[in-house]
Amino acid sequence: VELSGPVRTGVSVRAQLTPAITRGGMTSQGLAAVGALSAPFSASIYGEDWDVSAGNTSLQIGDLSGVNVIGRGVTANVERPAYEARAIVGTPSSGSRSLAGELLGGGYWRNTARVRVGGSVSYLRERGGFGAGRELRAVAADYRSPVLRTFTLGASLAHRSAIGVQGIGYAATLSHDAPDERAVLRVSHAPGGTAAFARAEDEFQFEAS
Repeated sequence: VELSGPVRTGVSVRAQLTPAITRGGMTSQGLAAVGALSAPFSASIYGEDWDVSAGNTSLQIGDLSGVNVIGRGVTANVERPAYEARAIVGTPSSGSRSLAGELLGGGYWRNTARVRVGGSVSYLRERGGFGAGRELRAVAADYRSPVLRTFTLGASLAHRSAIGVQGIGYAATLSHDAPDERAVLRVSHAPGGTAAFARAEDEFQFEAS
């Protein structure tokens, strides 16, 4: 069941519900082929530069303070030229399966004519998975420099605490943007890795076009 459309000028709503169905084997494959995937209720109300979602929702707080944060609860996003903010309050889930735990986090970033500065905090914990579950408590600060010729430097620093892990995480990005070419070099260190809501414990990326 889907519902979508305008509420008023500049404001729209979108909602979806797929009931849980007991199934297995070929039945599961057949339903998946036509898009009948079991999922909890989700709804969003949104405008041009903001949205508030409830139900089954997800959010990326930050590279060092939580990625792949998926659960059931409420999220809010605002992205404007002067600032950006995001927050989540909920419990973790995996598809239609609820995982015990808490998802609490948010961040705020301010854009000036020259720099971008901000930070984020998170307390993320799941206990209903197949293993011990993921866990993270983090406080992060972010900075992005003004454009120097065609280069921009970004840096993040965070204190990360997870299951059996506690330490300082960091990330640095050097990007080059020109009319006919682009290159990005990025390195990061996130203690705890994927068990602490990060893509990896140590990561190196380079892309060019």
